[in-house]
Amino acid sequence: ATDVGGLKEIVLHERTGMIVPTAEPGAIAASIQAFFDSGKAGAMRANIAAMKQELSWEKFAGEVLRFAQGLA
Repeated sequence: ATDVGGLKEIVLHERTGMIVPTAEPGAIAASIQAFFDSGKAGAMRANIAAMKQELSWEKFAGEVLRFAQGLA
């Protein structure tokens, strides 16, 4: 992902993706090459799956519901 908007807050560099500077094709190419050379694809997939669970709508809705029930 390029370092724009909120991507840096959600993409954890070298854990759930790679953050690279914007408008630097060389950096993007180097990041892609580093990903394939690192052998971390399996670990990254597992990290992404864990983050998807943590940020799921189901979890969010459950937390909102628990909060709302605590107000009653």
